[in-house]
This record gives sequence, C-alpha cells and structure tokens, in this order.
Amino acid sequence: MREYAFQKAGKVQCIDLDIHGNTISHSVLSANDSDLSGNHLFVYPAQSNFSGKKYPVDWIHQVKRGQMPWQQDALKDVNGSKRCENCWFTALDAASLVSTSPLDLGSIKPDFVIISFYKMFGFPTGLGALIVHNKAAHVLKKTYFGGGTVAVSLAKQRFHVSRSSLSQRFEDGTIPFLDILQV
Repeated sequence: MREYAFQKAGKVQCIDLDIHGNTISHSVLSANDSDLSGNHLFVYPAQSNFSGKKYPVDWIHQVKRGQMPWQQDALKDVNGSKRCENCWFTALDAASLVSTSPLDLGSIKPDFVIISFYKMFGFPTGLGALIVHNKAAHVLKKTYFGGGTVAVSLAKQRFHVSRSSLSQRFEDGTIPFLDILQV
C-alpha cells in the first residue's frame, strides 16, 4: 500500500507510535516537495503479525478528528489555518486481529478494513476482503480495467465505462468461485 501511495502522491510518512499514539520517531519518503493538500490515508495494523501486539482501534476516531500529535503539521498550511476538512481516511489491517478477537465495525467506523480468510480459518489461501465504507468509496479510483470490470469499452478510442457497483469495478478476471464456496 505504501508503494501505491508513493506513486500517486510522491510522499509517504512512516510513523513509529507508542501505545498512546504519541510519535516516537518518523521518516518521510519523498520524491518531490509536494504539498500536503488533498486526501491523506492513515494505515495501521489492529494487531501485529510479527509480535501479536494490539494497537488501539480508537486511533481511527482520533485520526478522523485530526487529534493525533503527528497530524498537526499536515493539517495546517503556511499561515497556520486548517488545510483540509474531512481529508483523512483510515485503513485498518484487521487480518491478524479478527483471527482471535471480535471487531465491531459499527463503533469504530474505519473507511477501509483488510481481512484475510486464511488467517481467520486457515483455509483457503489467497482469499481475503477489503471492506469499504460507503462514504469512502468515492476516493477509490481504478487506473486500469480488465476482465469484466467495464460495461463498455471502445477499441479505437480511449473510452470505457466502468461497471456501476464498486465490487464489480474492482473484480478483475474470474472470481475464485471454489475458494468463496469453501469460506
């Protein structure tokens, strides 16, 4: 996900946080001096695959309100006024967490949640899900199309019409019917 963000924005900030959300250290990967206007995405694991450490799911609410200590610079322009309203989106990697703990999406409301059925059930491999909040679906832009994701495409012109539903626009090729039945 970091590489996609870097390709699009040219800037990624990696933040090392303590359990309270305070910055321990951070590094900025930048290809240019791009400004911080536009949308921002905060991605973090609910539980570490490596250590099993659980991170607070209430960070989602804090990020959306601009209350995390490391957000302050990104939320202000040169004059000190607020740069953007509702420009922070959250992606929660819950793949490890949901294998051992419940996750109440009604109370924490992340914009995107990533889960792995393999980590939940041990089978089938390679099948997971991206759960997208309806209010955040508009920010997902697909830059290519393939295998059934378009309603119309013209060969002699650069023209295509994507399918209407979000899931159809992002389902490239044949879906894994047998794996879905196994889940």
